[in-house]
Amino acid sequence: MSVPAAAHPHVFIDYSATILCRHDRIVGVRLAWTFDEMYSASLFHDYTSQPKGPLTPADIEKLRKEAFQDSSEEHYFTDVTFNGKALPVSQVTDFAASYDGRKMSYRFTVPFALEPARGPNVLDIASFDTEFYIDFE
Repeated sequence: MSVPAAAHPHVFIDYSATILCRHDRIVGVRLAWTFDEMYSASLFHDYTSQPKGPLTPADIEKLRKEAFQDSSEEHYFTDVTFNGKALPVSQVTDFAASYDGRKMSYRFTVPFALEPARGPNVLDIASFDTEFYIDFE
C-alpha cells in the first residue's frame, strides 16, 4: 500500500509590501521579508564574516549575491498584476539586509511605472513559492 507524499515548508517568511508612489504614478513596491529563526541562523552562519553582531556592508553584499540573487529565477517569489495585467518582476533595487541576533530581514524594491486610469484600479501583489518549500505569511 502506498502513501501519498506531502511537502512541508523549510523556510518561513513574514512579509509586507508597501506601494511606492511619486505624484500620480505608482513607481514600485517595497517588500520586506523576515525569516524564521532557524533559517536566519543558517543565513548568518553561511554568509557573514563574524560570529555575532550587526551585518557589515560586505556581509550584505555577500547575502545579496549568494543568497538572494538566485531568487530572480523565481521572479523574487512575487507576482504583481495591475488591472488584471501581469507586470514583469525581473529586477529589484535597493536591496538591504539586517540581523537582530535572532532573525534576518531583507528589504528590496520591485520598480515599475504605472499611471492609474481615472476610476477604479486594482493592484495585486502576491508573494508565494510554487514548490511549497517557503511559506510566505
